[in-house]
This record gives sequence, C-alpha cells and structure tokens, in this order.
Amino acid sequence: MIIEQESSVYRLLERSGILSEAQLQQLVAADTSADRGVTESVVRLGLVKEDEFLSGMSELLGIPYISLSRETPPPEAIAALPARAVFLYQVVPVSFDDGHLMVAASEPFDAGLSDALTMLTQCPVTLALSPLGDIKKAARKFYGVGADTVAAMI
Repeated sequence: MIIEQESSVYRLLERSGILSEAQLQQLVAADTSADRGVTESVVRLGLVKEDEFLSGMSELLGIPYISLSRETPPPEAIAALPARAVFLYQVVPVSFDDGHLMVAASEPFDAGLSDALTMLTQCPVTLALSPLGDIKKAARKFYGVGADTVAAMI
C-alpha cells in the first residue's frame, strides 16, 4: 500500500500519535510497494514494534487485538475457513458465533480482506488484529504441519 500525505490512512496514522511526524515522513518516503501493507512497512522500517502498532490501531479503529497464544478457535471456526485461504490471506479463524466468523489479521488497512473472506466462506467476517508471526504459528498449529506445503504451493 502506497501511503501519501493526503490519504485517509496517513491522516489516521497522524491522529493516532503512534508514529511521530518524522516517522510518518519516513514511511511516506520509503513505502513504494503496492504489495506491502502499512503494518509490514512500519515494522520493516523499525518505526515501532508490530504488537505496539497493532495494539494502538486496535484502540483507534475499534478492532479487537487478540493474543493468539492464548486462543484456541472452536472446530467450527477452523472448518469455516479453508487452509488455502488461511495461507493466501495470512489470517487465522478466532471464533464462529451465530454464523459470524472472526479472523485474526495483521493488516488493519486491507479494505478488501473481510469482503474476500465473506465471499469465500459465505458468512459475515469480522477482523481482529494480531502480529503476523503469531498468525503463521497458529496457522501451522491449527491446520497441521502439512499446511506448510499448501502455503508453499500458494
């Protein structure tokens, strides 16, 4: 995601106070890849730790922040989200209540993520935030060691 000073993402980051003005300028100057998410760019540049960034974004956006090391999704949540989607979108299911699936993701600014997952699962999907490393570890734990092969194929 390319961040420009005029963008709503930039204004939101500015308002959050998580990054200083100098850090925001560094992010704008360095972020030139449309394939890179905001979280990945912030972490890659060493501007702030991923968990601190996501926790701050969680509060600001009203999206839950989940510690996946303490979560065990129910079997119906795991069944609702195919392994292929878990590795393609880098998400893991967290809960499945009343036909609504909650998934943990590391990129709060991926506007199409919940829509894509809703189309795939045929149920409403909401997001929670969690660091990418925790998501990958949980994906291996809940989708099996062989799921690494699926990820490599994707």
